[in-house]
Amino acid sequence: MAVATISQITSDVKQVLPIYNTTLYDTELSMLVQGAMHKLENEGVKNIFDYQTPAYYDYLTCIRYQVACDMDLDIDIERLKAQYITRVNTLR
Repeated sequence: MAVATISQITSDVKQVLPIYNTTLYDTELSMLVQGAMHKLENEGVKNIFDYQTPAYYDYLTCIRYQVACDMDLDIDIERLKAQYITRVNTLR
């Protein structure tokens, strides 16, 4: 397997957040995903996980949290924050 690309991660984020499969937000979402990836890298979690592995899904959860915050989505952000903290610590 190979490390996930930005387009793969962006596509998966659309599946796990209430954005669904629309091209309306693709450009914005791609930028937000890249920003979230950069933030994670600064926190010591690089995109080194093989696509569609358990570690990748933990990484995706972290990306999902940051994108949800940036987009100010109407979801349970506290639940996502708890998942984020747990998974960042696991992935480090």
